[in-house]
Amino acid sequence: MYTKIKRESSEKETQKNLKTLLNIVNNSSCYRCFLSTSGQDLDFFRKLKENTKVNLVWNGNLKKGILGFLLGFIPDRIGIVEFLKPIDEVFFEDTLYDCGPSTVSIVIMKDQDKIQNFIKSFQASPVPDDFEASVLKDPYALIYTIGISDIDDGINLEEIVTMTSFWVDRLIDSHEYIINDNRNIIPIIVIDSGNVSLFADIKDAELYLEPDDVKQNAYEIFNRNGDLLNPIILKKSKKFLFGTFVKESIQIMPYIPNINNKEYLLELLFKFCDNVKKKTGEHPIFFSLMTYFISSRHHPLKELRGRHVESIQFFVLE
Repeated sequence: MYTKIKRESSEKETQKNLKTLLNIVNNSSCYRCFLSTSGQDLDFFRKLKENTKVNLVWNGNLKKGILGFLLGFIPDRIGIVEFLKPIDEVFFEDTLYDCGPSTVSIVIMKDQDKIQNFIKSFQASPVPDDFEASVLKDPYALIYTIGISDIDDGINLEEIVTMTSFWVDRLIDSHEYIINDNRNIIPIIVIDSGNVSLFADIKDAELYLEPDDVKQNAYEIFNRNGDLLNPIILKKSKKFLFGTFVKESIQIMPYIPNINNKEYLLELLFKFCDNVKKKTGEHPIFFSLMTYFISSRHHPLKELRGRHVESIQFFVLE
């Protein structure tokens, strides 16, 4: 069983974790440290190839389909770089930030045979969720993924994936340790100026949220248990012709440590149902809440009449 921890981290905390990783790798005869990155131009990898502090393991073009072929001038090369020991801390951090405001993964492994599996898997797909299984065949491995969520505030999105408590104990304070990802306890409940929207999938909820409204703290987001969830703005830049295009998206994250506001959420839901009664003349809590969103133009809960109904009824009436 592996552990996957996602959290929001300050730039200072991220730098502290990077230093911890380097100290462990530099003082070990077995560990090897790799950087996997995508969305780079050819010049990025050419410079690394000429640098004696790294070994450019592999780089190539990302498979982008027909649209990617037509827009081939957009930098979209992927690659794996191994940092040679002893790893220089300043050079290490500079290389990470040179990757730009996007997601990069640091992979640390011991098992030499399993490293080749990781390389082949990354070549097929540079997405961490796709290549993590090949990395975790090494029971001592770590995948430490960093995504810059807000360039101005210096807030990073971190994901730690490992099979061993060794890395968790060194990168996560004991009070921050989370075993279960509470974002998937559906429905996801979004409160927006008194309006309530329910989602059967975390991705649907993320697509519903608007970055400008997130910046204005317009939303309150909960799972079924009343755990408060945190919408984070992710920014990914792409060089386009003579300028840079920045795309914003939303990722919903748990708070660490967890914040449970079940009573407050129930209060909001009861208030919402009272407002529905004033408009419709009907008051059954569960019925009002469900029928409103079945007929609402707001994004309704998918498959509402199926397996998700019981979980919502349990939550509202409990």
